[in-house]
Amino acid sequence: MKGYSRQTLNRVLRELGVRRGATLLLHSRLFALGPLIETPVANIPDAIIDCFMKLLGPYGTLVLPTYFYEYAREQQPFNCHGRQVSREMGALAVAALERSQARRSAHPVFNLPALGYHAAKLAGKQGRTAFGTESAWDMLTRLDARMLFFGVLPAEAMTYIHYIEHHFGVPHAYHKMFLVPVNYGRRQRASSTTAFVRHRDFAVTYRLVRFMEYLAGCGALRRRRLGSGSVWSVNMQSALNCGTACLVRDPYYFLEREPAFIAGVPPLV
Repeated sequence: MKGYSRQTLNRVLRELGVRRGATLLLHSRLFALGPLIETPVANIPDAIIDCFMKLLGPYGTLVLPTYFYEYAREQQPFNCHGRQVSREMGALAVAALERSQARRSAHPVFNLPALGYHAAKLAGKQGRTAFGTESAWDMLTRLDARMLFFGVLPAEAMTYIHYIEHHFGVPHAYHKMFLVPVNYGRRQRASSTTAFVRHRDFAVTYRLVRFMEYLAGCGALRRRRLGSGSVWSVNMQSALNCGTACLVRDPYYFLEREPAFIAGVPPLV
């Protein structure tokens, strides 16, 4: 499998618009890119994080998804200061959480640990809703964070789609309430937390390839080869503006097909 060097990684990141002082949300699938040359396999996640932090500089911020789906699926309590993370999040997520400088946002499902300049502010945002006003995702939007898809297809990993849907108000998703405990260190909140989820009774299936092609056609989504795979980049404001425009034309634009809602069964009443 073809690998890549630190020098090549830095060049590709710069070509994709990553700059010093930027805020970067990093989705990843490391094995798709091959090995980082001259780096022991066990050290690759930390070495990659170091490369990003060096490029971003002292005023930059690196953010990674460390979602904990078991909170919603199995009603497992969540500790904001712990290392609970769903297996599918990958090695970079685990490596980020293990860093003493990491600060994790408060939502139990769609949480984000951050390293760097804005880490503490992101961690301090409200965790009652994942994508609502004053959430970590809302702050990333206001910062116009750049999303980077490191070896993983944007159509498979762009969680930001749900932020766009949340703020537009699509009919095929709703706020599900949980009373599972969330621990914030010395204090444990017993009040409700919500997650923005799809209606499961109507075969709501996402198909984001069309939207990614639209973003690429507009020049908003850029791609570069790296090692054995590819890296993609798009900033949040571009994704939000383009996604909202698509939903105005068709509220089911992100779906494979329009759900077959039934009269008298929510959301069709």
